[in-house]
Amino acid sequence: MSPTHSKGNGPIQRGQSVVVLRRMDALREAIVRRDWENVEWHYDNTRSAVERAFGTRVRAGFNDEEEGDEMFTFGHYRWNVSEAWKLVADGRPASPVPTSQLATMLSLLGVDEEHAKTVDLSRPLIIAMHPLEPQSGIVIDGWHRIHRALSEDVKELPAYSLTRAESERVRVQ
Repeated sequence: MSPTHSKGNGPIQRGQSVVVLRRMDALREAIVRRDWENVEWHYDNTRSAVERAFGTRVRAGFNDEEEGDEMFTFGHYRWNVSEAWKLVADGRPASPVPTSQLATMLSLLGVDEEHAKTVDLSRPLIIAMHPLEPQSGIVIDGWHRIHRALSEDVKELPAYSLTRAESERVRVQ
């Protein structure tokens, strides 16, 4: 079953996903270079590419609760973070992830900077498989840690990666 636009305009085309990923790569590069003049331009282009591809306005949320569970929302996708934490409690090892690879999407999300200063950088992120791009992942827990790590020039963070099946299991929308 192909994902559809939220407006019901039919399947999302692979080309649209490629445009979004290219825009996100350009944004990430500008952030890594600390090229602040171009970050805003790339951010606006990335956001508009995402909105065109998904046929919806970009919205993202943290600690969005549903029936007591912590949820993460990006676009029209939603993941149950509480369920993801139960899955990764199986003893699997966390792997280091370069923070520079995580910077792109951070610019699309709003984080509470005061809260970010208090988070534990040793707590692993959780990365789910992206529903449209099989080779890509999306952080569903840990954006405040990423923000802090980037602001403190921390090069890597630990992360748990969900399998495709686990990612589908915790995606609720």
